[in-house]
Order: sequence, then structure tokens, then C-alpha cells
Amino acid sequence: MSKLATETRGSAAIQALEAAWSKLREPDPDLRKLDMVLAAERQGNLGHFARSRWRGPGRGRGHEVAVSPVLFGAPEEVLATLLHEAVHILLWPGEHAGVSDDGRYHRTSFRDQCLEFGLACDWWNSRHGWAKTYWPTNRAIPSEFREVLECLKRELPLGLKGPQRFIGHRSRRALPKSGHTRLQCSCPRPRSVYVAQSVVDAGGVVCVLCGSVFKKPSQ
Repeated sequence: MSKLATETRGSAAIQALEAAWSKLREPDPDLRKLDMVLAAERQGNLGHFARSRWRGPGRGRGHEVAVSPVLFGAPEEVLATLLHEAVHILLWPGEHAGVSDDGRYHRTSFRDQCLEFGLACDWWNSRHGWAKTYWPTNRAIPSEFREVLECLKRELPLGLKGPQRFIGHRSRRALPKSGHTRLQCSCPRPRSVYVAQSVVDAGGVVCVLCGSVFKKPSQ
């Protein structure tokens, strides 16, 4: 008898997400245990991180991570969302989860950690900051996350209505009015920096790891 024949899809989904999170934690002990829930079905609400949401005797306060079932038709997007929320946890409490006090504006510290994971991270707007994360189309998902991805492909129920519901969240928006420009180095996994146009014009921004000059990705 199949797993979904004996359990509700919601229970199966939570177990799949918890299994994927456990695999993410194996190489990174800084990712703490948490309470996993399903996000409400609202347009654009693909997931969230809630600090110290849950309480229990002898456990202290636990963080909450939610993922929308809308994503379940595309496990790669579920993985990207889990990593998005993982960055918040890694930046808590020293960087206040990488967001503003109200939890909305994603700071550059959040963006930089996402880039370290191999995610692209774009400017969304003045309210949410650097909050748009997704897998770059020109690079494969990093090998260290492949086992997590296979777990999601194997365990997740189909979800609500498939990936067509959220493709629009990838649309890019303009960078801040300050004119910051993204530059990349020549490392095997290129690192990015965002600098003012005056810095671009002056040049000489060098990566200390590979020794190359940071340039615009198109160059």
C-alpha cells in the first residue's frame, strides 16, 4: 500500500519536508531543528520563516518554516524555498535573520548568503529588498544539494495545481535607484558583489580567492 493511501497528503508533505531539512542539516550543524508547516494558499506566499514561533516544555522556543503546496509540482523550487528560509536561520540572531525589524526587508547580508548557496538573489522592491531567490538558468543546482533534491522528488505529494502558479515570481525588477551593479569573479562557483557605478568605473575590484577582477556577468 502506498504512503499516500495510508496518510493524508498534508502529513506526507510535512514528513517529506522534514526529511529534506534533516539532510540539509547533516553538513551544516548551524541549521537548527524547527517546526515545519504548510503555508497558506495565497498568491506569492511561497514560504516563510517565523522566529521563535513555537513553545513547549523543556524545548525552549522553536523556529517555524513554511512551504506552500503550490510548489510541490517542482521539487527544485521547494529546495530553493527551503534554502531561502535556511539563510534566515543562519543569520539569526547575529544578523537578525538578515531582515529588518519587521521581518520584511531582506538585507544585503541575506543576499550574500544566498549567493554562497548558489541561488540567484534579485532586488524585489523597497519594501522587501533582496528577497527574490531562484536557481540561475545558466548553472546546475550545486552537487551538495542533489541528495536533498532527490529526497523531495521521491517523497513529496503532487501538491495543489503545479508549477504554473508561481512562475511569475522569477520576473526581475530594477535595482535600487542608487545604481548598484552586480559584478562576478572567475571562481569555479563565481561570487558576486553589488557596487555603485562609480566603483565600476574605477575598476580594480579583485577577488582574493581566485585573483580575478570582478566584472559584469555579460563581460
